[in-house]
Amino acid sequence: MSAALAIVDPGKTSPPHWHEATEEIYMIVSGSGLMYLGDAVRHVSSGDCVSIPVGLVHAIGNPGPEPLTMWVATSPPYDEQDDFEIDG
Repeated sequence: MSAALAIVDPGKTSPPHWHEATEEIYMIVSGSGLMYLGDAVRHVSSGDCVSIPVGLVHAIGNPGPEPLTMWVATSPPYDEQDDFEIDG
């Protein structure tokens, strides 16, 4: 398992991607944003936790004026070779 503090700047969205071997949990610390999970979109804000299973395409965006800060926990530990971005 690994954990990292991540910040999504205002107006930014992470690239849509998936992992073939890694599960993730996003724990929102401050700010708010939009969580994209497959075809679903969900509003997230401070205190929310989002479980992301293996193989699910996901992204997180911050349309607001404040940074979105979150802990990202992964199991097994994060491996950049297990990041697969959607082209286009």
